[in-house]
Amino acid sequence: MFGLLGRIRARLAGAAATSPTAVLPSAVKFRLRAVVAEHLGVAEDQLWPAASLAEDLGADSLDLVELAIAVETEFGIAIPEAAIGRVRTYGDLAQATVALACRKDAPSLGREAEPASNGDGAPAAVRHGPNGRPSDGPEAVERLREIHERAEARVLQLSGQLRELRSMIGRQRALRSAMAGALADLQRTSTRHRRTI
Repeated sequence: MFGLLGRIRARLAGAAATSPTAVLPSAVKFRLRAVVAEHLGVAEDQLWPAASLAEDLGADSLDLVELAIAVETEFGIAIPEAAIGRVRTYGDLAQATVALACRKDAPSLGREAEPASNGDGAPAAVRHGPNGRPSDGPEAVERLREIHERAEARVLQLSGQLRELRSMIGRQRALRSAMAGALADLQRTSTRHRRTI
């Protein structure tokens, strides 16, 4: 676990904490290319920085939500909802993912949509000691546990909404199919009626 909670647990256990900046941007871009190509069903050579996710790659809003969830899962990051709305091109997505995965600010996406921060990237609920590191007390671990629980609850909520959207889309497709069948039956009946007149 490369997050703040992992570093705190490692320090409390007396082990050296792993640096979250050990992720290389080139490795993030390589993995991101595979994730996007798989989820959008496109070839990796179509993923150039100026490629529009909607127009060039054919992603609709549901595809973008699923893609955001896949990217968050793959890299262990949280993409703010407002930032997802600002991502228009593959380059925007790559820049935001690299920035979040490497624990840097995403300049084009802004930080205003993210939870309040204490100035160094950690949630404001986490207090830092004089050395700039998270305090090692059980209070910090408890606060992080609460933050983690809220994040898990949000993921469950979004997953439920995604299932509901998929269900609605399935019902709409079934309704369209039934309407097309009814229209075809009506046309056949109308044609037969004309022949008998």
